[in-house]
Amino acid sequence: MGLGLRVFLAALVEFTLIGLILFLSAGTIAWAAGWVFLGLLSTCSFVFLGWLLRYCRGLLQERMALFMPDQPLWDRVFLVLLLAAFYAFYLGYRENPYASAMVRIQEERGQTVISPGPYRYVRHPLYAGAILLFLGTGLLLGSWYGTLATLYFLALLVARIIGEERVLREGLEGYAEYAARVRYRLIPGVW
Repeated sequence: MGLGLRVFLAALVEFTLIGLILFLSAGTIAWAAGWVFLGLLSTCSFVFLGWLLRYCRGLLQERMALFMPDQPLWDRVFLVLLLAAFYAFYLGYRENPYASAMVRIQEERGQTVISPGPYRYVRHPLYAGAILLFLGTGLLLGSWYGTLATLYFLALLVARIIGEERVLREGLEGYAEYAARVRYRLIPGVW
């Protein structure tokens, strides 16, 4: 099988799995934000993969190997971070039908405070999963720049969480009590 077909099939499988995780955890396919995210992710990825096929075939071939013969065993630990990230997404979306890309109180849907599942331990398990995803991806791919970019992403996320919590405290009944009960935002025992 040629490199182009292998890359296309691998990407197709990857985006199918991402779509399944997104929509199964949301419990519906009628989720515009999910479709937009999946469409943007897959379109940008296919364009970039096409560019790599044309200009950087050797690099792409190198990256298509699941594990390198001289790759240290501890590298596989980073794969666990990715799996933990997707599991956090699953648990978060399963429990929270109000997870939205926009920070707002969804009065028209009767939004309430979510406290079961991972929300018993941290107030933002989906964001915690996103951190694991970014960190695990950079480490698994051996990209120190990608790993360092996680710090930038974390700073943006902290700013978003602070703003989001302000909106929730002011507009969502019971959120202040929930925040007092569940003290940690992202990492139990840390923040």
